[in-house]
Amino acid sequence: MMGLRTFLAIPLMSGHCRNHISSKVLQDLVPELKCLRVLSLSGYHFMELPNSIGALKHLRYLNLSHTRIERLPNSVTEILNLQTLLLNGCFYLIELPSGIGKLINLQCLDISGTGELEEMPLEIGNLAYLHTLTKFIVGKDNGLKITELNKFSHLSGMLHISGIENVLNFREAEFANLKEKQRLEELDLEWAIDSSGSRNPRDEVQVLNSLRPPQNLLRLSIKSFGGTEFPSWIGDPTFTNMARINLWNCRNIMSLPPLGQLPSLEELSIGGMNGLKRVGMEFHGDGSSFASLKTLTIENMLEWEQWSWSHGQNEETAGTFPNLRKLKLGNCPKLVCKLPSCLQSLRELSIASCHKAVLGSLYDITSLTTLYISDVSGLVSLQHMEKLVALEDLTIQACNQLKYLWKDGGKLACLKHLDISFCWQLESLVEGKEGQLPCNLKVLKISDCNGLVKLANGLDNLSSLRDLSISFCQKLLSFPAAGYLLRHLEIQGCDSLDYMPMGITSDVNDMNQTSQLETLKIGYCNWPAQVV
Repeated sequence: MMGLRTFLAIPLMSGHCRNHISSKVLQDLVPELKCLRVLSLSGYHFMELPNSIGALKHLRYLNLSHTRIERLPNSVTEILNLQTLLLNGCFYLIELPSGIGKLINLQCLDISGTGELEEMPLEIGNLAYLHTLTKFIVGKDNGLKITELNKFSHLSGMLHISGIENVLNFREAEFANLKEKQRLEELDLEWAIDSSGSRNPRDEVQVLNSLRPPQNLLRLSIKSFGGTEFPSWIGDPTFTNMARINLWNCRNIMSLPPLGQLPSLEELSIGGMNGLKRVGMEFHGDGSSFASLKTLTIENMLEWEQWSWSHGQNEETAGTFPNLRKLKLGNCPKLVCKLPSCLQSLRELSIASCHKAVLGSLYDITSLTTLYISDVSGLVSLQHMEKLVALEDLTIQACNQLKYLWKDGGKLACLKHLDISFCWQLESLVEGKEGQLPCNLKVLKISDCNGLVKLANGLDNLSSLRDLSISFCQKLLSFPAAGYLLRHLEIQGCDSLDYMPMGITSDVNDMNQTSQLETLKIGYCNWPAQVV
């Protein structure tokens, strides 16, 4: 093996740091492979490399990603031919070698996912040939300055800049010259959370304005920015390639930029803006509003009260989302809004902890296939749902005033999966003499609904039902006799259940039909003997 040039230790198990490697490999074998060009120990459980690693003078590629290494030996800086150093996902890494500037041939330094790394050596600026630098930490006082980024004219791919609160003035940010780094595709800008409130919001606006990226950027993320408004370049339609934007924990922001003007924006996430109370049509901007947007997530907006979709006329003039497929609203307790009727492409809708959410327009979304509702107070029923003709998956959680789904008649013909949990006031799934569950239902799961007395007037139409789970519904009295062929049956914590019907696992009308049951789980049920 003395002439070996490539050594790839392939992990036997998936996941991070579950694979152990003998000290003999690290201490005795690897340092003797003097001709080695490529070395990968990614995914193995070890905390340090031997100092003898510096003897591998011909090494070009070193991959230590997803290991538990805390620091590199100083001898690494003697591998002058090294071009690629991968430390991605090294969560325990606390420092880089102070002499890393000696690696003048280094082209790729991947230190993404290194949460414990809080500063970078000053000599990082000597690596003028770097094409990939996934993370740059602005230092305090005499630490690394953001101006050093000016030296990396060849940067490409992803760049995450943290510690921006340490930038002294907008001139330093301007000198970083991000807008000229035309090969950048993804940019993350992160400030530390201002817990003391000592930072100047106006200064932070100027700094962010000076960090304008190149116009061909594909993805932008801004975290913990302390300004009261975003600079004008965010939402500028000249960013024609911008496909994803994340704006998180910008607590002082009073209004959103005109992101609807970005022609290629497909994914937008907004959250943690406690200063924001109203979102109006300025969010949509001019022209075709959110023409390409497919996924919209808005979460943890504690003071957000109003979302205006139009200029006050009818909804024909409203800001639209013509291609939106997934909408998620979470933890917006003060929001009172009506969903627009122009979501013709919406497939998935999630509403959680939005206590004042108005669901009245929900029933016009005819393309919806997945609906998740959690912790929405005031929701008593889901009447008039017949317009949800494509709905296949319905999940309802922690809606404490929900009493039933709908009254009379068959609804939701395409529904296949129904999951209801922690709805304390739920008495019945379907009310009325003619009430039935959808005949195409395959999975029915109900848990922790203490008020539930009956499922529905009949389950005999559920010929497709294969998975039935009822857990901790202590007032449930019985299952109706049925001819469905279950494969999985789970009953737990149903103390009031009187009996199990004959047709629970086979067709009572066809004596030749054998049971299809594969899994049966019964527990925590204080039943009398006659139940089974």
